[in-house]
Amino acid sequence: MCAALMPFTIPRDGVSTPVAAGGRFLAVVDQAIGVLVAVHRIPPTVGFEMLREVAQHTDIKLHTVAE
Repeated sequence: MCAALMPFTIPRDGVSTPVAAGGRFLAVVDQAIGVLVAVHRIPPTVGFEMLREVAQHTDIKLHTVAE
């Protein structure tokens, strides 16, 4: 059976590990965008593009750059 079609178990706390990790990474990225917006007085979309470009050019994951 394909891994994508396998049943997904949810731990007792009700939050799956990939979803919880994704939420944590999203929060880190959102905070970094907020800092860029405040410091450089730019729109959030430009802040995200700045983070994305650094991540792509350095081959580092976006959430790691945001940390």
